[in-house]
Amino acid sequence: MEFTTQTKDTPALVDNALNSTVCFDANGKFNTQLAGANPTTVTGIYKLSADGTTLSQTRDTYEEGIDEEATIALLDVKKLTLQLNFGMIYFEKK
Repeated sequence: MEFTTQTKDTPALVDNALNSTVCFDANGKFNTQLAGANPTTVTGIYKLSADGTTLSQTRDTYEEGIDEEATIALLDVKKLTLQLNFGMIYFEKK
């Protein structure tokens, strides 16, 4: 993760993101296994924009600021990079 600005929550966000697993299925559902100090599972739905440049997600459990849209900065067979309001998230297929 790369942040445009640092906040008091930045270290916890990075800790949760490292070694987490995100799965997008063909039916528009996602499942995220967050690692970090308090492992948890996040599920919901996602959709791609018609032009394939934006990923939108809605989590099954809504909390403040959870639902997001991200611009797809890079997508290939091994990597996904998303640009969000707070910065960039880099995913790599293992």
